[in-house]
Amino acid sequence: MQDPAGHLPQEPPAATPAPRAGHIASIRSWLAHAEVDRSVVFAAGWRILQAFVGVGSLLIIPRFISEELQGYYYTFYSVAAITSLMELGLHSVIVNLASHEWAHLRLNARGEPEGVAGDDAAALSRLVSLGRQVFRWYAIAAALAWVVITIVGWIVFSGTKGSEHVPWQGPWLVIAFITAAATLALPFVSLLEGCNQVAAVFKVRMTQAPLVAVVIWSGILAGLGLWAVPMGAAMALACDLWILLVRYRRFWRPFLNPPAGATMDWMREVWPMQWRLAVSALGGYFMFQLSNPVILRTQGPVEAGRMGLTLQIIAAIQNLGQAWTQTRVPQFGELIAKRQYKELDVRFYRTTIVSTSVVLAGGLAVLLGVWVMHRADFYLADRMLGLFSTAVLVLNGVLTQMSMCQSFYLRAHKREPLMVMSLVVGLLQGLLVWWWGSQYGAMGAAVAALVSMGLVGLPWETAIWFAARKRWHV
Repeated sequence: MQDPAGHLPQEPPAATPAPRAGHIASIRSWLAHAEVDRSVVFAAGWRILQAFVGVGSLLIIPRFISEELQGYYYTFYSVAAITSLMELGLHSVIVNLASHEWAHLRLNARGEPEGVAGDDAAALSRLVSLGRQVFRWYAIAAALAWVVITIVGWIVFSGTKGSEHVPWQGPWLVIAFITAAATLALPFVSLLEGCNQVAAVFKVRMTQAPLVAVVIWSGILAGLGLWAVPMGAAMALACDLWILLVRYRRFWRPFLNPPAGATMDWMREVWPMQWRLAVSALGGYFMFQLSNPVILRTQGPVEAGRMGLTLQIIAAIQNLGQAWTQTRVPQFGELIAKRQYKELDVRFYRTTIVSTSVVLAGGLAVLLGVWVMHRADFYLADRMLGLFSTAVLVLNGVLTQMSMCQSFYLRAHKREPLMVMSLVVGLLQGLLVWWWGSQYGAMGAAVAALVSMGLVGLPWETAIWFAARKRWHV
């Protein structure tokens, strides 16, 4: 509206911040739609740091250790992953069960868990009961892991051609012990994640990634060879202990005494899901960790080094995608406990789309990098797999990310409907990796992984997902 002189009235100066506030609101809305919150920011930050660490390792490891040592370096990690079998899938059980109890709990000003309404004593008592039982379980699992890892590693590495010229014995004995100690710390971290302390845990781990990298790189540059592996593992364990004993030291006070009320029935509530997850974990080991030992034994450490380095890069991309999926598990559990299924599905679909897109984009970047390195005859090209094998592994990584999203969703219901599928697909992939990997090397192992996941694993799991969702959400 104009004044008598024909001038438009001017806006008051106080209104100028409004556009900025509008932009901030739009950014927040976009971040919410993309499922980005503090936990995702810290988890993604940790994964991004790991990716930078991977780039640094990509430049340092091939230049300062031999091709043979590179094969042992990556296979160390694959064999040490046997610990996932020793704990019998209990990590996922802890996260999911704790998240259902945490729906009625919170942290008080002292950093101790307490009831939201002040009268949720049963939920706290059940959480304490769960914690005390899993701590005892992992004490046994850690001792068993130490023995099994030591023996299996000794068999694998001593039977490799040329192993008599590689000083692997001392580093392997130390890495076996440290891995077992890390297994003992795992239930404490899992309990924190299940109690929706994901943001704080990953915030600390953002510091862990560069510290571990510096220790490993320092060991390699100092000429310590395979000793860099246990050095890095020791630093990772020290960071986990800092989270548990310093950052969350008050969280554990209720766990020092037996539960005062309701308890968690292990045989009725924990074991039914645990043994199924244990079988699934066996299949998972065949799917994700068998390639390096097979290639090492049948094709030698040089080819195993190429396979290990390429798999590590793709795993870093998948880990970045899991910054969205892994951080959503406690929230999925809370929504299920409150029967808010519509919100659950909305969060799931968003998480799946965003995380899978991240893995796809990262995989395409890797393929471009491999193509450029081969065109430029860069020295790293000879330490990695070729373009075709890498493309197969990237595609398998994208399909695997979709599968992981569905498995997180299903297991958040405190159930494990994927046991048979995981075991069958894992055994199928294990047989194909051994068969085709033995004959065609890393390319055969890569194709085996893609065939198992693309033609059998993902279609089967998707059918289970639709059926379970329809049956459970009534």
